[in-house]
Amino acid sequence: TIHSLEKAEWSASVSKPSTMPVKMPYPYKPEDDPEMFRRLNKRDAIRRAKKNSTSTWFEAVERHEEVRMMQLYEAGQDLDELDTKTGSTALYIATRNDEPGIVQWLLENGANPAIPTEPDKVSCAWIAISKGCKECVKLLCDPKYKFVEQVRDLEGDDGAQSMYKLAVMRRRYEIVHIVEEALGIDPKDSKIPQFIDEPPKGWAMEYVPTEIGPDAPMKPFFWETFKSKAPCQYHPPPGSKHLVHKGKGIFEVEYIVGE
Repeated sequence: TIHSLEKAEWSASVSKPSTMPVKMPYPYKPEDDPEMFRRLNKRDAIRRAKKNSTSTWFEAVERHEEVRMMQLYEAGQDLDELDTKTGSTALYIATRNDEPGIVQWLLENGANPAIPTEPDKVSCAWIAISKGCKECVKLLCDPKYKFVEQVRDLEGDDGAQSMYKLAVMRRRYEIVHIVEEALGIDPKDSKIPQFIDEPPKGWAMEYVPTEIGPDAPMKPFFWETFKSKAPCQYHPPPGSKHLVHKGKGIFEVEYIVGE
């Protein structure tokens, strides 16, 4: 996490990112190409700690130039300024890019997480949940930033319940757990299922309500994705992974259907 110029400069001297490990561009993975991973990791560390950058505020955020961000902030940069091109705040950009270290630094220095984009009105929490940025969601739900308290009073797509429903709809159950804890939802009322049947390649799964009503229980159905006019079925096809919830939105494979 970046807190001072000194820390960011030190991180560059040891060729190590000062926030999170570098996100690798496909197809480079550390286990597949260790040398490329090392080079990109070092390049990322240098960029984050670059002291002579001339980037604007929003360019620095997009490029993860942490020292440049701190330089601009110490020179009076408004953390909640909206980018005239994208209608986004720096906090939204960092969240969208899944940069929890920068997100934390912005929040700790007073960035307002309740400011939506213009004109789309998309919140930081909405984009974090939509993209599955678990660590960013955890930060936004931290009580000390009081974001959840603010969204309780909002309506529409920025409301806490909408954020919650989005996480459930996207089946991002670790995030569902984080949001449920932040909203104070009783575990017995959790929307996390006790088990899931994950279909094999070539199959898709969706949920349908079992009765009429906004809070009706849901059940899954399955279909073959590339088969014309393929019928739907309620039983998981052979090869599906039967996953059991082990707590906190984490699932483990119990057995393979048909084996």
